[in-house]
Amino acid sequence: MNKSLSDWEGENGYPPDLSRHSTAEHPAMTWRTAGELRDAWAKGFRLIQPEVIGAAKGAEANLIVALRVGLAGRPRMPYGGPYIADGEVDEIVAWIDAGCLDDPAIA
Repeated sequence: MNKSLSDWEGENGYPPDLSRHSTAEHPAMTWRTAGELRDAWAKGFRLIQPEVIGAAKGAEANLIVALRVGLAGRPRMPYGGPYIADGEVDEIVAWIDAGCLDDPAIA
C-alpha cells in the first residue's frame, strides 16, 4: 500500500490527500502499521472487514474491491491511477488471507 501512495505522489507531484475519505464517525484514512491498516475506514467502509481476515476471503475485502474495480459506485482506487499492479493486489489478498499479520515493512 505504501508503494501505491508513493507511486501516486511521484506521478502527481504531491502526496494524496487521504483526509477526503474520512467521515464524522471515522477519522482520516491513514496507517503506519499493519494494525492501523486493519482498523482503517474510508468513506464509511471498513477497508478490511474482520470477517474476511484469515478466512480465505481476502479478495472480498473492501480494500481489494476498491483497488480492483471500485466500491459502492465509486471509481477504482487510487482515483485516476496509477493503479496498483494485479500482482501487488494479489499480495495484499494473500496477506489478508494469512490473517493480516504484523509486518514491520508496512510501517
